Amino acid sequence: MKRFGFPATFALFALFCGPLVGSAAASTGPFAPTVDNPFPPFIGTTLTASLNPSGPLGDQLTWGSCATPIGELLPPTGSTYQLQASDNGNDVCALELDLTNAVDGISDPVGAVGPAPSLNAGAVTQGQPVGVVQGSWGTGASTPADAWFRCDAAGAKCVPIDDASGAQVTGPTYAATRADVGSTIEAWETATPANGSPSVTVPTPATGLVSAVPPASGAPQTVSGTPQIGDTLTASPVGWSNEPTSYVYQWDRCSGGSCTPIDGATDSTYVPGTADLGDTLVVFVTGAIYPGASYGSVGSPALSYPTNPVVGVSSSGAPSPNPGIATVVPVTNPHVSAVGRLTATMRWTFRYAPSYTQVAALSVQGPALGATIATRCSGKGCPFIARRVKVRTLKRCRARSRGHCRAPRKVSLERQFRGHNLAVGSRVTVTISRAHDIGKYYRFVVRRRRAPSVSISCVAPGSNVPGRNCTGL
Repeated sequence: MKRFGFPATFALFALFCGPLVGSAAASTGPFAPTVDNPFPPFIGTTLTASLNPSGPLGDQLTWGSCATPIGELLPPTGSTYQLQASDNGNDVCALELDLTNAVDGISDPVGAVGPAPSLNAGAVTQGQPVGVVQGSWGTGASTPADAWFRCDAAGAKCVPIDDASGAQVTGPTYAATRADVGSTIEAWETATPANGSPSVTVPTPATGLVSAVPPASGAPQTVSGTPQIGDTLTASPVGWSNEPTSYVYQWDRCSGGSCTPIDGATDSTYVPGTADLGDTLVVFVTGAIYPGASYGSVGSPALSYPTNPVVGVSSSGAPSPNPGIATVVPVTNPHVSAVGRLTATMRWTFRYAPSYTQVAALSVQGPALGATIATRCSGKGCPFIARRVKVRTLKRCRARSRGHCRAPRKVSLERQFRGHNLAVGSRVTVTISRAHDIGKYYRFVVRRRRAPSVSISCVAPGSNVPGRNCTGL
């Protein structure tokens, strides 16, 4: 076979490569090389070519676009080639060159080259939908199908993501769930080439670690135990969403209309001491999901109902083998004469934005007959200044049937605030009082970008000043 110089080389290359437009073109030339595993033709895929076994001794391989003739042939580049972004949309061929770099043959085209499947999100938060950008599988391939997998932080050890029925989740989109927090997500895409060869599955790059949505609770947290010196109080989380992995506790001592954190009281249990005598106690519970991790989250603190005031316990002599019930010693206050203490409590739910808060629910639970509920609001957005509600018997109560006369289970106050945005700094106070009884006082202060602060105290009979002459009773 006569070898050609440069001008003849260009003409021969143009003859072989010029007509090859599209992936349907066949190999050409007397000694066409072959390309192994050309499917799928994704950017980043490494192609491997083999010389024609009948070709002249010393032939070598190079690579080029089948659709565009190259005026000056590239030097031999080897039997492998990784598809580049510059090949996007083109068909790529392997070329067999003789010792003078003249073309002895051109392989079947591989292509058209396109991007591999990928995901449309990198950083993912729980609940966020993730979609597949399907790969370019080439002409005649079957419609790609996608299945979803949960993997470790390195994108390895992947397991199928199942739905509620136990079947693997498939389809072009998937919304991350609580089970995905701390893991990565991949979609595995499968298609079959037009020539009937076996199907091929290609995984997408993995997302980043799925982050948790902060847990939340709209219910008051519970405290069990007797509020007296030396006894143990135990806090229990209530109503938390999103399955917290741990909880943080902070006990506060309340007196004079305000509450102060107790140093070191950060466990689920707390034993009142002499410093707590006469004061009420509350606990703030905070739900957390993998706190400290980059994908973890911490919710907003949820408050408990206040305890009764802490009382002391008398003791005399050595303890007996079977001690009886401890004697409670109340701390008396000479300025107030009280018959009882109201046991009514409050429940509330707020919706807060950066610059305002809405009252979604506000009610007094278990109000006593004859009690007065006074609600005051001050600040921008308040719908009123002061309103009073007298707790009366239910309508079905009959004058001669005392057994049917009872107070309502709750008195709702949220209607008074419906449709109003309370600006930052606004205050809402609720006082529950009755003659000769120690009442209760709640104050809510609207804050920026978080739930309102809550202060809980007592009010003495005949007084509307919180925390004065009532905490020691």
